[in-house]
Amino acid sequence: MSDKAEQKITQYLREAMTNENLLATTLAAHIAMTPAGRYRDGLETHLGETRHHAQRIARHLARRDASRGVVQAGFSVAQGIAGQALAMGKVPL
Repeated sequence: MSDKAEQKITQYLREAMTNENLLATTLAAHIAMTPAGRYRDGLETHLGETRHHAQRIARHLARRDASRGVVQAGFSVAQGIAGQALAMGKVPL
């Protein structure tokens, strides 16, 4: 696969992981405000699935980063941290 295609796949995976983490943060905030019951149970199930998706994407990215240089891997980590910071900024207080 070409270098450009590899970069695009990695970019899409990072975006997907950021979206999953944003959704997990949003779901956690909704769960905190939702009374016990079936709806809350559904939210908690969805949160677990969303976190699992984020973990799987992170593992896939880690495997891809293992085949890249240290500098590029460090850049990937920095992007992930920035994505998490953005996600935390959107949490309702």
